[in-house]
Amino acid sequence: SSRDQRVSVVESPPPLSAFSAREAMGNLCGAAKDGVKVFGMPVSQNVMGPVLLAMESGKGAMEMCNIMEGAQMTPEFLAMNPYHHIPTMKDGDLAIGESNAILRYIAIKYKPEYYPVSDPAMCATIDFAMDS
Repeated sequence: SSRDQRVSVVESPPPLSAFSAREAMGNLCGAAKDGVKVFGMPVSQNVMGPVLLAMESGKGAMEMCNIMEGAQMTPEFLAMNPYHHIPTMKDGDLAIGESNAILRYIAIKYKPEYYPVSDPAMCATIDFAMDS
């Protein structure tokens, strides 16, 4: 029928192999030996923004914090973030939480062209978009 002719079938992409999934996680996790470490899980949208900016800056990566297994309740994690939330970022002696605070910090320190503090109007526009 003419109705059948209008329906197109979209094929699903092939599933990731176990190797390619591990490789992708390896690119996100563990690359930050001494730089910025963003603790979280890749399923969290709030985690991934800071992770991608840390990677874009070349200064850090994600450190897996499996909240499903209680990793955010360990004494080591609570010393960084007593509210036990992800994302949490550690850069040297500084440890902070909250996605937007982490984004601002990484941008100001490592990618100032992304958050030009000399232009308050631009920063206000960025903040408006981030906080909306």
